[in-house]
Amino acid sequence: MTIAQIIEKLAEIGLTENQITVYLELIRAKKCRANLIIKNTKLHRSIVYTCLDDLLNKGLASKLTQNGVAIFEATNPKNLIELMETKRRTAETVAENLSKIMEQAPRDIRLYEGAEGIVQARERSLNLPADETIYVLGGSSSSSTPAFEALWLPYHKKRIKQGIKSKILFDRTVPTDYLDTRNSMPLTQAKYLPFKQDMPAWFEAYGQTFVVNVPAHEPVVFSMHSPEASEALKNFFEYLWNQNVTVENGTEALRKSMFEILDELKPGESYSVLGAAFGMMGKEAVDLYGEYHKQRVKKGVKLRMLAYTESIDQIKKLFADAGDPDGKLSSIKPLTTSPKNPTQIYIYGNKVCMAIMGEVPTIIHFDQPGLHESFQAHFDYLWDQESYILKGPKALQEIFLEAVEAKELRYIGARGYFMDQYPNLFKPVLEKIKVTPGVRWRNIVDPGVRGHGITRFPWTQTKYTLSMAKNPNVVWLYGKKVVVTSWAGDEPVMFMSTNPQLVQSYNDYFEELWSHA
Repeated sequence: MTIAQIIEKLAEIGLTENQITVYLELIRAKKCRANLIIKNTKLHRSIVYTCLDDLLNKGLASKLTQNGVAIFEATNPKNLIELMETKRRTAETVAENLSKIMEQAPRDIRLYEGAEGIVQARERSLNLPADETIYVLGGSSSSSTPAFEALWLPYHKKRIKQGIKSKILFDRTVPTDYLDTRNSMPLTQAKYLPFKQDMPAWFEAYGQTFVVNVPAHEPVVFSMHSPEASEALKNFFEYLWNQNVTVENGTEALRKSMFEILDELKPGESYSVLGAAFGMMGKEAVDLYGEYHKQRVKKGVKLRMLAYTESIDQIKKLFADAGDPDGKLSSIKPLTTSPKNPTQIYIYGNKVCMAIMGEVPTIIHFDQPGLHESFQAHFDYLWDQESYILKGPKALQEIFLEAVEAKELRYIGARGYFMDQYPNLFKPVLEKIKVTPGVRWRNIVDPGVRGHGITRFPWTQTKYTLSMAKNPNVVWLYGKKVVVTSWAGDEPVMFMSTNPQLVQSYNDYFEELWSHA
């Protein structure tokens, strides 16, 4: 049997495409760490770990720990037979129970037609005693129109008056306004389903009644007295209700998620973004973010963003184009403590949303306050860092550009290394200075730099009072920052700090040197 045929048969057994990929890699590797599977399959790490958990649960893989590291191994392939046997036994049990249901006496089944019929069927639930609950699964855009709302609101008033509770799971095509309206009612709770699906029908369960509603051009309702069906739907409803994680894919899912954040926050409220990376977005996503931030700025929602250094200029331009050039609503800092990756984390309200950027974005929603608090604490810790390390010429270019925005830049020991070694990176700095009035650089350096290009700019003053010894470190002072750049290695390394005492100390040191020159 060829590998292609094996893959086909594994799919018939019920394994997903990603599970098959990970399983076959385990078969080939015999024993390995998850990182090797991620490398060889090119699958995202979260997908690999999810598949490994699935294979462990199915008995097709095992895990052991060596020196604190998880090692995975495929179990005997004959376990596939046991997996199928388990499914067969489950099917036999379900078939047996369904047969018993079929043998029971005919149910009390009623048919209602038209919009009024839907309301008539729903009003049967008003016979419930107080404190009972009506479960509605799959309220859709078809059932959430102004015409239907005119029918639902009088019903809800009666229900609430009689002390009957309601829990509703809407599909994600329904506008958030409908959820807000329901959640503002007494004895009423509403949430979105944990998956995206435009439901062609919705289901209800209350007491011992099970109801199917089909909101077509001519709506139809099937109502059945069935304790088993009602209880099954209630259990399924509670399972979905308690799901705190949802996953969606595609740019439209990204759009919906972004604007859900905006809908949830009020003017003046703030949210945080961890790990923004402009270069990992396709044009469609870039256009979406441009549109989104215009609406955010217009509404007055504040943003704190930790972004990868190379993306900061592009993101600032995005904010400026959105109507916030001065950053009054959009604060951004460099993220320097984490390697670049395609995941952006949005922290808002009591929720966390992760966007894994790529050709097709993947959006993961977490509705878990504890998780939100953990991410927010981590974000705040990074945001409040006063000192950090940056490396490489691109990072130094960003410092130059930021210093141009601050206009006043003071050096101790600048010898023009950057403009000499990276002239192409220095050109954008010069171009920005041309359109930024009031730029002023002051440099204290040794006489060996006299006549260098860095001393001849019309916006530069230089004093040659340092000793002739070539110190590989350069001190920068601008805005409320101090940067110490070391050129001792193959590429520049920068220590940056916003600590007020440290910045003031270096400022005093510079002015003392300057005044005695």
